[in-house]
Amino acid sequence: MFLKKCSEPILETVQLLAVPYAAGSLNSYQQMKKLSGYELLSYEMPGRARRYAESGYKMQDVVEEIVKTIDFAKPYLLFGHSMGAFIAYETCAYIERLQLKLPEKLIVSGQIPPGSVQAQLYEKEMTYQATLSYLKSMGGTPDEVLQNEELIHYYAKILKDDFSLLKHYFQDGCSASIETDIAVWCGKDDAMISASEVRKWHQVTAGRCTITDFEGGHFFINQVFGDLHDLERQLHVCRNAYRGGTR
Repeated sequence: MFLKKCSEPILETVQLLAVPYAAGSLNSYQQMKKLSGYELLSYEMPGRARRYAESGYKMQDVVEEIVKTIDFAKPYLLFGHSMGAFIAYETCAYIERLQLKLPEKLIVSGQIPPGSVQAQLYEKEMTYQATLSYLKSMGGTPDEVLQNEELIHYYAKILKDDFSLLKHYFQDGCSASIETDIAVWCGKDDAMISASEVRKWHQVTAGRCTITDFEGGHFFINQVFGDLHDLERQLHVCRNAYRGGTR
């Protein structure tokens, strides 16, 4: 019996570690489970979903948990949107300090580099009304959620803890720079962040920094995730962007 030699290369599945935005959760990225060739790692941040009762978590706590989730024998990507961009960035910096295998790319979405942010922005009292106003201003939250009093109280607790994490993070100081390549995704009509500040991500990496503008506001990723074929294409572009050259 002769075995036919396979001429097709065996492509290794890429791990995808996706960090949520403030008040988001692993469930926010469920569409990524459908991606071909990628494995969405099942990391859930403290303070939400099954970990809802947990409070008082800080940046280093989350970063250390994330690192334990990654199989460094396999290729992986780090992705974070909004608040998640800061966490993914600090995770990458921590991985570099530990001299572990680097991600193929750090993808930061809907955010400016941490050095451009003031801690005072997150000194907020998340009352019911403040939470409702915040969710409305960010866009992307379904009307059925905004009209549900119980859910608003649910998100108020998460936002309070997330903002506390961010406030202490900026007070304590962020990592100055990393070596890893960065891909920056942003919405053309995102009123929450400065377009000029977004361009400063190239200042915090010794690697290559590419910026991709998408149609939409702060939650443009809802549209991006809605088209799996385009999302796979965008991830492919990120993974294959070469190091060096003009930033």
